[in-house]
Amino acid sequence: MNEFMNQLGNAGISVSLKVSSFRGCEPAGEAKKEIRQNGSLMLAADQASWRCSLAMTAAVNGDIDAEATFVVESGSEPCGNAAVVLDFQDWSADNDVFMPAAVYQGNRFRTVAAKYPPFLHEEDGIGPDMPVTITDVPHLNPGEGFSQIHLRSGDMATPCAGVFMPVRSSGFLLLFESATPFGYTGVKLTEAPDRLSARLELEAPAVRRKKYTMMRSGSPSDDRGAAFRQGDRICLRFRLVLFECPDVSTLFKAFFDRRKLMAAAARSPHSVPFSAAYRIIEQKYNHTQWNREYGYYMDGPESEDTIYSDWQAGWCGGGMNSLALLYDGLPLSQERADRTMDAIFGILQTPKGYIQPVFWQGKPLGDDFCHTERSTVLLIRKDADVLVFASRHILLKQRRNQEVSGTWLSGLRALAAAFVRLWKRYGQFGQFIDADTDEILQGGTACGSMAPGGLALAWQVLKDDEFLQTAESSARYYHERYVQTGLLNGGPGEILQNSDSESASNMLESFIILYETTGNRAYVSMAEEAARICASWQVSYDFIFPADSAFGKLGIHTLGSIYANVQNKHSAPGFCTLSGASLLRLFRATGDRRYLEMCRETAHGITQYLSRADRPIPAWDGRMLPAGWMCERVNMSDWEGKEHVGGVFYGSCWCEISCMLTYAEIPGVLFLSDTGEAITIDHIDAAVADAGDTWRLTLSNPTSFDAEVKLLVEPRLLFAVPWDPCVTDSCQVVRVPAKAAVDLPLPKDKDHATPI
Repeated sequence: MNEFMNQLGNAGISVSLKVSSFRGCEPAGEAKKEIRQNGSLMLAADQASWRCSLAMTAAVNGDIDAEATFVVESGSEPCGNAAVVLDFQDWSADNDVFMPAAVYQGNRFRTVAAKYPPFLHEEDGIGPDMPVTITDVPHLNPGEGFSQIHLRSGDMATPCAGVFMPVRSSGFLLLFESATPFGYTGVKLTEAPDRLSARLELEAPAVRRKKYTMMRSGSPSDDRGAAFRQGDRICLRFRLVLFECPDVSTLFKAFFDRRKLMAAAARSPHSVPFSAAYRIIEQKYNHTQWNREYGYYMDGPESEDTIYSDWQAGWCGGGMNSLALLYDGLPLSQERADRTMDAIFGILQTPKGYIQPVFWQGKPLGDDFCHTERSTVLLIRKDADVLVFASRHILLKQRRNQEVSGTWLSGLRALAAAFVRLWKRYGQFGQFIDADTDEILQGGTACGSMAPGGLALAWQVLKDDEFLQTAESSARYYHERYVQTGLLNGGPGEILQNSDSESASNMLESFIILYETTGNRAYVSMAEEAARICASWQVSYDFIFPADSAFGKLGIHTLGSIYANVQNKHSAPGFCTLSGASLLRLFRATGDRRYLEMCRETAHGITQYLSRADRPIPAWDGRMLPAGWMCERVNMSDWEGKEHVGGVFYGSCWCEISCMLTYAEIPGVLFLSDTGEAITIDHIDAAVADAGDTWRLTLSNPTSFDAEVKLLVEPRLLFAVPWDPCVTDSCQVVRVPAKAAVDLPLPKDKDHATPI
């Protein structure tokens, strides 16, 4: 124990135990005492006396496993909590505070109060080189005055708080359990007024004086302490990590290495095979989401009839749903997918080459949420998405030896050229631009992180070297300015410039595309850095939903779901709006199975969120989501009210496309013909037997749905060869009936028996 205390002391950290009492959520009394050595101590706050102790043991890599125990010796506490307090004596406002999916760089940026959906105009101080500007989310104060962040465990993808201290070149992580029998845990970081010291508290249960609601960090709190009686015992288990940390990338690597250490055994049970979910959504799309007048797949059902349910380029699905339906759709779906491309490079393309961001009832609209002030405002990420998906659409058609429209090729060239013009003029792609003038209205974010990948794919189609040169130059820019600083932000159009998961997953996608296009392994290293940031948005454990919530009753497992951004504090069924196949491709490039697990957890988990005729999902208002609908809400946070934790609103969302892309772009089984390993991702089980000159692969389907499983067979040796963009189109499709099994003889690659 003394050894660990010395280790913490050398880092300028002291440890105390604290018990508190509350009146509602207001502090009514506390007792705190510093721990210096082994043994227990007595604390009394209000009506109870507590015996408290702290035990520490050595873990791997020099980490410290710790357990603080609090036992009520006498009396009772009707409303209280217990906490471990870490006091940092050598603090600095330059420290980078990190809480996965909630806080990046301390959220210490210019903050504006705004209504939802927020948007900045000229009077707000915008421009290509504007300072990072965020909404009123939990943040440390960039100026003088009170500075505190106080969160519940469900506000984070992994219950964790981290600090990069550049002056000391050191890093710190606190990982902890999400709940105790007395409620969800909480974490609070408070900076001293002079910013020379700070206090980090781990508490159970969480009692916040103020809580976060949409774009309001100081909303009234409805938290309450727990009722403790004599003999009650509460334990706080956590891990402390102190390490040399020369940069932010090292902080994310340390987190990535440990993100699952405090999680109970999480699992992702079989639910619905990828193909079955795909068919349910496909039917819904063809029945309710085809714009007959203009000939394109809509973003939402006709019944919604809103500005954003008709056409939105990229982001929430326009030009992305069509690729998913081209891959594996029925003939009608494939025909309509091609007609959507006709519309993209027809009525939806502007004279400058950009794709119209919003189109509703035949009227083009902009992305400024006012729609009347400037209809030419474009969120650049939207067209970067279209650039990627339209290129893949063409490459898939070419792979199938199908005719590609000359209009598509010229339209793709015009769109790629628009990005090149922006890059030449500004050396960035910005966040919001004027699509008529090529003017960056708001810059300084990673919103365009998908553009390098889109330009590289456009080069594959059109062989214009300027596209690839711009792709590589911009990829280096985004890596240096955003990935290496740990701030990937501004991807969604309605969060101002907050950090978000979409900029991170798009960045990963671009690096993987560039690696597979050029063969340059420098992009693999960049992709790994981006993937570690992605991991901070991916839920690493199974959140315990309230038993009476919709998700509690359905037995939903949150492992692998993806938090949206620090403003919209919900997790979601998948990556917006991607399959996550880039993680599988990164696994092939590195052999690191953690990327495979990240891919598997998101892909395998996404179908459980689909409302089906045999298992409809109830919405908050009592209505049932129709079959084929999937809501983006995986609410672990109480940002929309505690009554909405584990619930969904009545809506059809972009995650349906991510679900279809999962089947389209991720093999259900990757079989290694040299080692005989079957890597299963779909909702089936696999067994392998050595049959001499061949392998015998048995695929079993324990679900109640027939499955069409995509099987990709290759030797482990071919991991050194990048996949082409449409590799899954060559997969063997194996039909496995519900509750049945299928045996397959597969060739054995005897020449490359390298263990994985």
